[in-house]
Amino acid sequence: MSKVIKQHLNKPRQMMISLSKGYELTDYVRDQLIQMLTPRYKLGFMALDMDVTYHQLWRFMRGEKMSEVFINKAFRFLLNSHGELLED
Repeated sequence: MSKVIKQHLNKPRQMMISLSKGYELTDYVRDQLIQMLTPRYKLGFMALDMDVTYHQLWRFMRGEKMSEVFINKAFRFLLNSHGELLED
């Protein structure tokens, strides 16, 4: 791994999200994921990229409660899609 990438990985990352009253982080993640969907980039492809099952992602997109593990994967995917480089 190059020195530049190592330096980037060691920098603290932050993201500021302003949520209005009654709007939760899961709502924000869901809305952002919906915006990423296109006629070519469908839910199945997103599920593969997130390392979750299609059915889990389908239930989340319909507003069902999901586990903390799923929410963490979804948020990590969202951050990675916005140009952040996160490792497990």
